[in-house]
Amino acid sequence: MSSWLLVRGGRPRGRHTAAKGYAPGTILWATDRPLNEDAFRSGNKSSAAIDFLRWQDIGLEDSKGAGRIPIEEQDAYFVSPGRVISLFIKRMLPEGMTYAGTAPEASKSGLKKQFDPLHERSWWKIESGHPIPAGLRLVYDGVPPGHCTLTVDRQLSVKQFLSLVTSISFSAAGTDYFGMKK
Repeated sequence: MSSWLLVRGGRPRGRHTAAKGYAPGTILWATDRPLNEDAFRSGNKSSAAIDFLRWQDIGLEDSKGAGRIPIEEQDAYFVSPGRVISLFIKRMLPEGMTYAGTAPEASKSGLKKQFDPLHERSWWKIESGHPIPAGLRLVYDGVPPGHCTLTVDRQLSVKQFLSLVTSISFSAAGTDYFGMKK
């Protein structure tokens, strides 16, 4: 796994996306296009967090709040093109944070002496060349830099969308530490 991180506001972001020809709206992956590089998602240590959606993922945070969409309501709400799961073309460093190291090479306890706060982010990736189910596509939007959205071709219920996403295999891609230097 590459240890290169995309840094918001840093020069690598602009060169990498420009060199690849990525502009907002670029389709990076669809049924008729193979994914030509890995796509990354942050999650917790045991999951890529793709088995549920939150109200904010479908644009209803103002009326429903920020919590998860209950299983019993997944047939009643819909995912529209351009919304849903966030991914990145490279592992992303949060704005204003300093890269501290990668597990297991970096000692978390040692890093806590140098960074306050110290955060960790577990990464999951879709391997390049992985097939995508019909009805889904990965679209580059660049907000924040390097961001893309795993979305739908046409409106689907939340339940239908999650059913398609479960056929995509995410593999663990390591854990990065970041924070603010003391």
